[in-house]
Amino acid sequence: ALKDPILERVSALLAESYAIHKQLDSAAQLAKVRYFNALSHLNDGHYEQAKRYYSDAARLFRELVDWAGERGVLLDRAVIDIDTGNSIEAIDALKQLQRSELQNNPNPSESDRNFVATVLDQLGTAHKNVGNIDEALTAFTRAQEMHHALGDLHGEAESLRGIAGLYLELGDLDNARTFLQQAQEVAEASNNGRVLGVIHTTLGNIEYSAANFAAARDAQTKALELTPEAGPVRAHREILLARTLVALGEFDDARTLAMRALADAKLSGSPRSEADALRQMGMALDGLHRPEDSIEQLEQARRHYESLGLTDGLAAVDNAVARLLARIALSEPDPDQQAVRLDEALQRSSRSLDYVDRLLGKVSAPELRAWYGASYRDYYQAHIDLLLQRNGIDANPGNRYVSEALSTSERARARMMMDLLNEASVDLQREIDPGIAAEMEELIDKL
Repeated sequence: ALKDPILERVSALLAESYAIHKQLDSAAQLAKVRYFNALSHLNDGHYEQAKRYYSDAARLFRELVDWAGERGVLLDRAVIDIDTGNSIEAIDALKQLQRSELQNNPNPSESDRNFVATVLDQLGTAHKNVGNIDEALTAFTRAQEMHHALGDLHGEAESLRGIAGLYLELGDLDNARTFLQQAQEVAEASNNGRVLGVIHTTLGNIEYSAANFAAARDAQTKALELTPEAGPVRAHREILLARTLVALGEFDDARTLAMRALADAKLSGSPRSEADALRQMGMALDGLHRPEDSIEQLEQARRHYESLGLTDGLAAVDNAVARLLARIALSEPDPDQQAVRLDEALQRSSRSLDYVDRLLGKVSAPELRAWYGASYRDYYQAHIDLLLQRNGIDANPGNRYVSEALSTSERARARMMMDLLNEASVDLQREIDPGIAAEMEELIDKL
């Protein structure tokens, strides 16, 4: 049932209107009614029902050969997929929308170009959500250039905020702050309150990444004040604030907020937010010294991430579970049980590094990959610490775990070094002194 009595009445009126227009065989009005059906369910948080109505509206507009009407509802449907965690499905839909737009409008008007820029913004967000860093940066940059050329300040603020969020994801806080400042200036000039809420969210994330947790809490609290009472956006921002509260050591408040976020995520049909909320509940329980309960919540989050194909979430959960298992091992009085727990921890930690390698493999630009890799450096260090801990209780101490620790260390160093060499290779090969070139080759052979 619809939550809001007004929306319930609207839905009833739309049903009556649809029946009348069906009798009159008025296809154009039927399409509009289905569009308003979708909006009413979207506003009430019934996202799957809204998607069905959007699909029906798109079909009706297609039958009318009304591309302007069809493309609008297709974009709205893709945005629901992004907001509810179905970003891979959204990417496919948005790419198809780009192709169809080009076919239908080979000589685009200003309005058509604005629509394409908006599609690119959403495509950037969807690519970012699944870790396609290069594609996301390309989409956001193209969108920003188009919005700027069209004088569309609202759109330009969206694109700049997207670029800032992407650099934040990479761990490049300087560029993140630069683009966020630009986004804020443009948003304030256009009086775009919705984007200002997103900007406060991104600012909170930047402060969190810089370990300025009190400032992060202030920014994220402000963002929540600018957020509607229900929906996936609210759930997402509650999760971010819960994460910050964990970092501040306010574990009870963090768990309460994460539980509220989980309820909001379930209500809005957002599996990604459900997973993120469960993960923050697990982290809060860890802070409350309840490791077994923490692992239970993290494993639930992992199942969601796995079903959605979200590598970053899988890496984070396996890393967190590995650390918890290692701490549980320390409390085991039986050395054999300690070894079992540590072996489990090592398996989870090793798997998290495999996921990290997959994430880094999606970034082709060496300078961006170096930033992104640095943000996961503690995953490698945690694995090294586990190996050394396991070596310390080994009944037959030898070089096995120490060798693996050194291998892990070199694995991280080698990736960063190769990125730096690739980035500098053009300059190194240009007009290089033959003697230095020979020495360089010798050093690389030794390395």
